[in-house]
Amino acid sequence: MTIDTTIFTESLTPFAEVSKVGYYDDQEEEILFTTHTIFRIDRLERIEDKHTDRLWEVNLTIVGNQDDDFDKLTSTLRKESTWATGWARFGHILIKL
Repeated sequence: MTIDTTIFTESLTPFAEVSKVGYYDDQEEEILFTTHTIFRIDRLERIEDKHTDRLWEVNLTIVGNQDDDFDKLTSTLRKESTWATGWARFGHILIKL
């Protein structure tokens, strides 16, 4: 994973590099994101493996709080689902996506 820190300096979405405090002590590079962090899927690539065909490499780009494409999408979804609340609204949004 590559993180563009210029996006994070403009964003209110916090993250923490936790490799030094994790269970594996520097054996893994770990980053902790907040639950509301939003990523854009840039590329999907299948990883060849003789045991399974279900491994994929997913390249993600974190989007800041001021992402025009995301704002347009959420604005449209909000307008289309004003009739519902709670789980019904959530289900409607998932169907639309």
